[in-house]
Amino acid sequence: MNESPRKALVAAALLGLAGAVALGFARFAYALLVPAMQADLDLSYAAIGGLNGANAAGYLLGALSAGPLANRFGLTRVFIAGALGTAATVALTALGGGLASLLLLRLLPGVTGAWCFVAGGVLTARLAAGLGAKGGLAIGLFYAGPGVGILLGGLAIPELLSFGWRTAWVGLGLLALVAACGAALGTRTKVEAQAPAKGGAQRPVSLSFSLAAYACFAMGYIGYMTFIIAALRRSGLSADMTTGFWCLLGIATMLAAWPWAKALQNSRNGRPLAAALALTSLGAALPLAGLSPVPLVASAILFGGSFLAVVAATTAIVRAMRPAEDWPRWVSHFTVVFGVGQVVGPVLTGTLGDIFGSTDVVLATSAAILGIGVLLALCQPSAEAG
Repeated sequence: MNESPRKALVAAALLGLAGAVALGFARFAYALLVPAMQADLDLSYAAIGGLNGANAAGYLLGALSAGPLANRFGLTRVFIAGALGTAATVALTALGGGLASLLLLRLLPGVTGAWCFVAGGVLTARLAAGLGAKGGLAIGLFYAGPGVGILLGGLAIPELLSFGWRTAWVGLGLLALVAACGAALGTRTKVEAQAPAKGGAQRPVSLSFSLAAYACFAMGYIGYMTFIIAALRRSGLSADMTTGFWCLLGIATMLAAWPWAKALQNSRNGRPLAAALALTSLGAALPLAGLSPVPLVASAILFGGSFLAVVAATTAIVRAMRPAEDWPRWVSHFTVVFGVGQVVGPVLTGTLGDIFGSTDVVLATSAAILGIGVLLALCQPSAEAG
């Protein structure tokens, strides 16, 4: 590999740290803090779900505003501001004194996290466009970022929790700051502006079933990611085993990006989306089989190795089934559907957990919603050759 592609791939990996900041630290690490926060603040499962719903609502607001801000200030500035802002707001979560203040403090890193993740995705796409066959590797490196955050959070939070959940948020903020600085370095590699890609279906194909499937994914996956640690701890799993489970999930997320990217590259129907949803649903349901190592390890591997592939699959569907000039509009549609689903999901599953007094109901509901998404994805019409 010559020097230029190597630099571009390194830059993509650095840009991927935006995923560690926006998702790994700001959203997913919250699950590890749920038991301590719930015990200290006497929060219901609905309140716990609402706090992650607030983060998802912030992400929706950030995703909708990222484009206009980038047009005015430039992608790089929005990316760096979002990454640094997320690190700061993650640390500030330690100041939450009650549900109202925590709702605001969870919303803010959702907004800034969307800025850096959305802008980072565009910057990475530009890098990938100049790499030919290695473009998929660049995309894979970027989407490995959330797994890095999941893994590092899993390693750091158990130690930080010995000083209290507020200290853990400050520690996460410092980790996010280091990752944000690394992500900012990725913006130093410049690429030539690329002409709009050609392709897509000759006749546009309806994406209603894919949109509905993606809504199910958003509601189902976030329920699992919000409550899985609380469910495992409530079932009696030790702190060390819980940490190992979370770290394995992060590793699976990191390693899954490349094989899925290759599988989705030539997708022209809803079957890859359905496959990713099916594996995610199975992974969400497996902890219901008990605390023995086999179902827990399988859950971490299947869920961690599949859930971000659903996001990539929707991008592949848009590229295959709509004309190139429609891509930005349809990516925006999927982003809105995803954001709304992420707000509804944790509140719905948390409320059911309160009603039935069981985290098993939460996991079963998440798996069932994901399963409905599988059926909807299978109904997606295929694209005609472009």
